[in-house]
Amino acid sequence: MNIHRVLTVLAMTAAITASGLPANTGAAWAAKDDCPDGAMCFWSRTAFRGEPVLLFEDESAPDLTRSHPWLNDNVRSVWNRIDEPWCLYQHPHYTGISKKLNWKEDVSDMNSSVLKYRSSSLRPC
Repeated sequence: MNIHRVLTVLAMTAAITASGLPANTGAAWAAKDDCPDGAMCFWSRTAFRGEPVLLFEDESAPDLTRSHPWLNDNVRSVWNRIDEPWCLYQHPHYTGISKKLNWKEDVSDMNSSVLKYRSSSLRPC
């Protein structure tokens, strides 16, 4: 785990603790604005709701069926906070139809994109 990710997790934990909300609710840090700089954030529900998944610059997800099976073909909203384009792919191992997301680009409902809800891998373009 890199130091940036550790610091992000610690900051989120501190914010949740200070808010008085139970740390296991998940919803306490699921808001779009809580997606940190340098992260690619994904949600299992539209409008940036639901359980978020964060990937950082040095990561990729060649196969969501293995790394995040509940999110495979279930990405509903996404926000790129990494200062380079990232691509989402229809199938594992970066194959099939793709959707490019530029820096700070977001999609609140992936059904409106070419991928619909069928995202199975992602990486920097």
